[in-house]
Amino acid sequence: MVGTIDFTIKAPVMNISPEEDVIYRDMYLKTLKNEVLIIDSDDQEKYFKDLYKVGTEFEQLPSYYSYYYTDLDGDEAPELGIKSNGYTYILKYDMENNKMSVHFREATMHITILGTGQLWYHDRLHAGLSRDEFIIFINDEWKTLIKFEQGVNPPEFFCVSIDGYVNIDIGENNWNKVTLPFFNATKSPLPSQSFEEVFGKLQ
Repeated sequence: MVGTIDFTIKAPVMNISPEEDVIYRDMYLKTLKNEVLIIDSDDQEKYFKDLYKVGTEFEQLPSYYSYYYTDLDGDEAPELGIKSNGYTYILKYDMENNKMSVHFREATMHITILGTGQLWYHDRLHAGLSRDEFIIFINDEWKTLIKFEQGVNPPEFFCVSIDGYVNIDIGENNWNKVTLPFFNATKSPLPSQSFEEVFGKLQ
């Protein structure tokens, strides 16, 4: 089952006009300026600074965050990924309905945006335990496709969870074989952008 998963990083493909690009960037900038309400995951409307774990004033955003302005879910239109040391958010602007929403959020530093529709959760902060998840966007939702848990202190274990099978210890030899494509893919994540690369210099 693990061997059937394609871990190849999917490069973003954008298919919008220059005029639409201006609109998207302007709406995301207004959102960061707290001029546009966002539909949060609890269906409540909030400003960006009021989202869980944010609490950052706009003037601090250029130096505190990394950004990803590109197609992050496969619809060929740009989402805005925002990453700090404490959380990761993906915002989505629905141009047709003029609505901004939280597309993905995780209150942790452990999320890496790998490619379009691909996220990596990686946690080595727990003593003796390494945890990894491959998260994909499928059927209009973000879903953990597979989990890897490795016990790095004796007694070592090499567990995989996939499609209803939970914490199956597959042994070190099988682990090294089936995880190699995944960990190779995590070496080449989507590069982040600076605030100025996305929005230009603040006036």
